[in-house]
Amino acid sequence: MWIEVCGSACGFSILLFLCILLYFGIRVDSEKELKNKKLDEEGLVVKARIVIARPELYRRQARDFEERAYIVLIMDRHVPDLDKVLESLAEKVQVFEDANDQDEEEKELKLAAKHLWPFEYPIKLPERLAGPWKAYLATVDIRVKFLPHRRLTLPYVYVVAHIGEDREDRFLRHIPYPKRKKRDVS
Repeated sequence: MWIEVCGSACGFSILLFLCILLYFGIRVDSEKELKNKKLDEEGLVVKARIVIARPELYRRQARDFEERAYIVLIMDRHVPDLDKVLESLAEKVQVFEDANDQDEEEKELKLAAKHLWPFEYPIKLPERLAGPWKAYLATVDIRVKFLPHRRLTLPYVYVVAHIGEDREDRFLRHIPYPKRKKRDVS
């Protein structure tokens, strides 16, 4: 009799565990779908400078995969000499030291820059680093199939980004480089 009770309890526990996994799996998928929908509807396409990327991204790849990279991006439009500003920000982030121990984002920025930990949402760069721009440090999954020659050959990538006021309302996604318009030589 005890064996039957234990067997039933064990079976129920396994079934309950599977239901919980299914619930959270569906919830994660629906969250991802909501973020992608928001990116498609409200996101801005921006150029982002690579701060650090995994070596695998620099070698030609036969298969498609995603690899994480650290990027800096600016959400302002019409930034004069955008490439130089992004390059400068990428250099500053790599040697960042926080001055304000009270600011939660500065603490996270220091940890991210020092230990290269991935983080869930773009971290706003402090004004003393970013100057007049709305700049962010982010981790993004780089899709190899979106890269020219299936490897990272340029110091920048493009992302579609949504940056809200709340940290949880900040997310982005790597996209292919925009197609260049061919000049008419006639």
